[in-house]
Amino acid sequence: MDKKSIIIAESDPMSRLNLQTMIKDLGLDVIDSCSNDSNLLESCLKNKPDLLLIDVHLNGKSFNGTHFVYQLSQYTDLPAIFISGDNFEETIDQCVMQNSYGLIVKPVKDLSHLRTLLSFALKKHSLNFFSTVSI
Repeated sequence: MDKKSIIIAESDPMSRLNLQTMIKDLGLDVIDSCSNDSNLLESCLKNKPDLLLIDVHLNGKSFNGTHFVYQLSQYTDLPAIFISGDNFEETIDQCVMQNSYGLIVKPVKDLSHLRTLLSFALKKHSLNFFSTVSI
């Protein structure tokens, strides 16, 4: 199996660095890391990652994280896992409405939980992809 690649879009520099380190420790490639929505769409379309890890409250000129994922869905079916410092019902609802592959609450500290969430999302997306292909 090919090494899976991830783009991280996280506003907080410490959280972004922590996620990069944890994801690399899991043997995955972090192919880009962004702090806002500038060039994020271009990076997702150009780099074609297997997964996007994105802050719900991403500091963006045009979008927050959930709006960005909606816009991205117009171009690609890239699976997204949201990151948030809160777990309010409204935040959860926003993530569900974007057909996300999960939500993880910051600070992310549990490597085992992160591994499970990433593995689940990648496998689910793979199954969804193959269920839409006609043979």
